[in-house]
Amino acid sequence: MRLVHAVRRPATALATVATVWCAPLSAQGPVAPAASASRALTLDEALALATRTSEALAIAQSAVRRADGQYLSARSQLLPQVNGTVSYQRQLQNQFAAIAAAAARNSSGSGSGTGTGTGTGTGTGTGGSGDGTAAFTRVFASPNNVVLGVTAQQTVFAAGRVTAGTAAAAAGRRAATLGLTTTAAQVQYDVAQAYFDAAVADQLLAIADSSLGQAERALRQTTLARQVGTSAEFDLLRARVARDNLRPQVYGALTQRDAAFARLKALLNFPLDAPLTLATPVTEPDTATIARAVAADLAALRAQAAAVTTVPVGDTAAASRLAVRQAGENVIAQRYLLSAARAARYPAIQISTNYQRFAYPDDAGRGWTDYFPNWTVAAGLSVPIFTGRRITGDVEVARANLVDAEQRFQQVREGASIEARQAVNELRQAQASYLSSLGTDEQAARAYRIAEVRYAEGVSTQLELIETRNQLAQARANRVTAARTLALAQLRLRLLKDLPLGAGGGMPAAAGAAGTMPLAPAGGAGAGAGAGGRPAGGAATGPVANLQGSN
Repeated sequence: MRLVHAVRRPATALATVATVWCAPLSAQGPVAPAASASRALTLDEALALATRTSEALAIAQSAVRRADGQYLSARSQLLPQVNGTVSYQRQLQNQFAAIAAAAARNSSGSGSGTGTGTGTGTGTGTGGSGDGTAAFTRVFASPNNVVLGVTAQQTVFAAGRVTAGTAAAAAGRRAATLGLTTTAAQVQYDVAQAYFDAAVADQLLAIADSSLGQAERALRQTTLARQVGTSAEFDLLRARVARDNLRPQVYGALTQRDAAFARLKALLNFPLDAPLTLATPVTEPDTATIARAVAADLAALRAQAAAVTTVPVGDTAAASRLAVRQAGENVIAQRYLLSAARAARYPAIQISTNYQRFAYPDDAGRGWTDYFPNWTVAAGLSVPIFTGRRITGDVEVARANLVDAEQRFQQVREGASIEARQAVNELRQAQASYLSSLGTDEQAARAYRIAEVRYAEGVSTQLELIETRNQLAQARANRVTAARTLALAQLRLRLLKDLPLGAGGGMPAAAGAAGTMPLAPAGGAGAGAGAGGRPAGGAATGPVANLQGSN
């Protein structure tokens, strides 16, 4: 139950930003495979699939199970160790059997040479000694030996080694559980980012296709004007070149779309050639709320006020970050391991008991009911006298691991504080960029409509029409990219507490130079977990190895 809860917890935060997106522009028509042949996938479905099929989550769950096993193994040293044994031995040749046979032959030979009077006395003595010899012969010369045993052992004093090892394993188990939650948040963020990137690639392909359609319409108008003699051949050539120059951009946008969808399918373990459409409803963000937040931020910045009180930041405190807590658990584990290494210099006391039942059945089948008891109790004291400085070396390794863990913890805590401030600043910038792109898009669309009318009436030149069309395509691409950036910035801030250090950071690049439409959404495929939250390496084993592998 703990594993399922840790995996599902980030999904709640994602639900609040699943619909924060830019509505499709009316002039755009998504270029996608036929809906009847495609699987319609919503963002919620994608997140649920990622939770069930992610390889990273499976690895993190295995790390938790490994940490649980290591904790149970370490804790078992505090309890008695009881083992039962059953053994059977068949002796093919036995020295005691050979000695007994030789003694019997010698005794038989001496008896035949003795007189009648003395033979009786000798026979009595021999008979008495023969009974005792037979009993020992049964034990030592028996070809069949069966032993049933129970052994118990308990450590009474180990100078704190067992307790320290158990505490270190417990810290490793807590760190592994935090690592599972961190991995779950990272998987959710990566899938959401891939989904948004695929949606943006779809929009950019639609923008490129729309620009090509506008160029085709302008070419038809210019061709008609050339036929009636109102346009020069130069204008016709320019319109044809402008149309042909847009075709590679459409092909490039299609390639970028296929790459974005391929990454999303790979994260969800879909076949790469399976058709897929994105079915999550998209709505316009609340621009009024964003505008008020941006205005408040600008006022706060002008007044040099303290950071971030005007945006819903969630829990951005460094102490609440799972990466910081993970590094703290590693410090705890290393401290206990250092104590255990130092305690190896002191004596250890153990008590043990061994209870056995022996049977010596003969070849005739006798013996399974004849078991002879043997019960011992022992106490042992072990003191390291000379180990070739092995203990000193183990202590130095443990001390170095502790220093390393403490310094990494400090790095992670400082990085978490900086990252929280950066995440809030990125959200501010994304809000401002989105508001700006809305106004620019509306103005560019109106300008292009006016330019088309002016060119059809012969008032403006074809160069003006082409330039206005490029500006419209750029404004639409900027708007789509800004909406994607805003959605990811909000998502990252809401998941910041659970995300690994350095995950999803950085603002996307600018949409492109003036007059050049970007062919893919800015930003990469999602940053992986940073190294800041990973505990220290080293040669230590046991709980330390678990901590290293589980983060």
